[in-house]
Amino acid sequence: MQYAQLDHKAMIYFIKGNIRVNICTDDKIYFYRIDNDDFEPRLENVMYNYMGCSCMIFGADVSFAITYNINLPEMSLF
Repeated sequence: MQYAQLDHKAMIYFIKGNIRVNICTDDKIYFYRIDNDDFEPRLENVMYNYMGCSCMIFGADVSFAITYNINLPEMSLF
């Protein structure tokens, strides 16, 4: 079953045990929450990718995020 389709290339990030999935595209970052009852993803939030990153990783307590671009040596901490 297909829940959604993005028309851009995207990077998906998920941590085992977490209830959120991050999808980074060139212009936006999508945050989906996995429902524990039926295991369906629900769009929780969307933000513009003003950092220009290809991947965004949040810490366990969501107090910081690391962003980076694939094949580039630098990374940023927010």
